[in-house]
Amino acid sequence: LLGVGGVAQLLERLPASLTEEYVYIAETDHLLLRPLPNRATEQRPVCYPFGYMAPTAKELRPIVERYVPDATIVDPCGPSPVLIHLPMLRQLTPEW
Repeated sequence: LLGVGGVAQLLERLPASLTEEYVYIAETDHLLLRPLPNRATEQRPVCYPFGYMAPTAKELRPIVERYVPDATIVDPCGPSPVLIHLPMLRQLTPEW
């Protein structure tokens, strides 16, 4: 099980023999009924949009703008599920 810094722990534990270029991050209650197409690119990950997580919503905007000066540039999505190019995940993890 991964705890605090779980993504960093995961990346540290990946075997050198891993040949996958992309990583799928999901929660334990996500169920895939069909193969998932990889629409991510090396420059842009993909995720599921969550309408209720709108960063520009009146009640969320002040919280978002504590960390990002302009809430309109933040996508309305959660941390999961996401498909991301492995080098990009490695680059983002220290900030995460």
